[in-house]
Amino acid sequence: MSLDAATLIIAITIVEWVAALLIFLVWRVTPHQTESNRDSIFIWALAFAFAGVGSLSISLRQTFPEDLCIIFGNAFLFLGLGLGPVAVAALWKQKRPYRLAVLPSILWLTLCTIPAFFETYAARALFVQAVFISTSCWIAILCFRHNQERLNTAKWLGITSTLDAVYQTGYMFVSHFKSIGSLTDFYSESATQIYLLLVLLTASAKVILVFSLVIEKEQRHYRDQAHRDSLTGLANRRAFFDDARRWLADQSGWPKPYSVLMIDVDHFKQINDAHGHATGDRILQTLGEICGDGLRLGSIAGRLGGEEFALFLPGTTPHKAIMRAERIRERFARESLAASNGKVSATISGGLYSASSGHEPLERALAAADERLYQAKAKGKNQIVTDILADADIPSKVAPLNAEEAA
Repeated sequence: MSLDAATLIIAITIVEWVAALLIFLVWRVTPHQTESNRDSIFIWALAFAFAGVGSLSISLRQTFPEDLCIIFGNAFLFLGLGLGPVAVAALWKQKRPYRLAVLPSILWLTLCTIPAFFETYAARALFVQAVFISTSCWIAILCFRHNQERLNTAKWLGITSTLDAVYQTGYMFVSHFKSIGSLTDFYSESATQIYLLLVLLTASAKVILVFSLVIEKEQRHYRDQAHRDSLTGLANRRAFFDDARRWLADQSGWPKPYSVLMIDVDHFKQINDAHGHATGDRILQTLGEICGDGLRLGSIAGRLGGEEFALFLPGTTPHKAIMRAERIRERFARESLAASNGKVSATISGGLYSASSGHEPLERALAAADERLYQAKAKGKNQIVTDILADADIPSKVAPLNAEEAA
């Protein structure tokens, strides 16, 4: 079988239909996927299905009325192309631009009612190429911009979509300079075969990458879940220690300051006993949100167990660490009341210790911070105890160690 233009269009149609069927089956047989993954899979299935309908309609133009095949075939093809970026946006939990997705189809159907447009092959071809290029660029931008998890398959999908836009642009210029002015010219031009072969290759690559992207994202989700506390979403004990030790190991050749803050909710058992575990859980979730907000690059917040939390603050000066600890204490005192539906205004006590990588191991720094936490409890709770003397800029609830306690 020769790879002429007609054969390549049939091959592209088959790839799109097979992709739609396989992706739909994945959506049906994997009900335990995350919601974003399931939505993305379903939208991808629709995208390939609509594109397949469009390609099939265009390929049947010699069997059915040519004008109708061109008009409605391209309308379905554009709808499939437009749903591709929507599927990627759904995967990243971004706003799904359905209106933009259907806009090319609506514009196409509207323009086809204008004889000057529909009867001019060059105008129709330019519109088709513009839609291909814009949707490919759209997918590439979404993959590069929102791939916060640094998924390899998302990177390759972005690269493939970029290459797609490049050769689509190249073929648009080739069509212009070679004055391709009819479907007969399109099918007879040798550059068309190269163009359609590239379409076939990139379409096949996208099918593979879509499957791989969903699988990789789901695997990353389960791996993250294994390292996250289910209640607060913070790092669990194991992940906290692993991440902190990794940072310390990376700084072994060039010591840098770091601080550790141990936090404990005051009278938490009494809160649970008096107001129920649901209220206690909401209070812990509130503290988790506060600890996790505004963390700079490399900082780690974790729940070590029960009502005990820890923050690892790399490259943070003692003074800034004190100020952050105090902001957490003050904010929690305010927000815990709302979290408990006005039942209780909970407080926290904390112990802060500052050290230097390469001089003190993590375990010793945490033990020192934990000792200061117990001192904060003994001093009356609702305060932060640190080894750094307070000055006028440090709030009064930050209690320094006196000489006798430091000894």
